[in-house]
Order: sequence, then structure tokens, then C-alpha cells
Amino acid sequence: MLGLIGDDGRWEKESKVNAWNERELSENVAWSAPGVRAVEDHLTLG
Repeated sequence: MLGLIGDDGRWEKESKVNAWNERELSENVAWSAPGVRAVEDHLTLG
């Protein structure tokens, strides 16, 4: 499960992913949201 927290165009991603491609997918999802100006990545792989 991916946790996204948004505030004034800044998004933070917090979660654990199982593979690098899941991290990349979450990055694309975060940037596709309207009004996003910054994405902070706090994901862990494992």
C-alpha cells in the first residue's frame, strides 16, 4: 500500500515496495496528480 500525503502541491510518498519498478510506478502516479509541484520519496525497498 502506498501512502501519499499532499499539501499545497507538495506530495510525500511513504511505504515499502517490493521491487524497483513499484517505486518508479509510484513516482509516476504522484506526478500525474493535478497541481503537483514537488514529490518527496520516503519509500523503502524490501
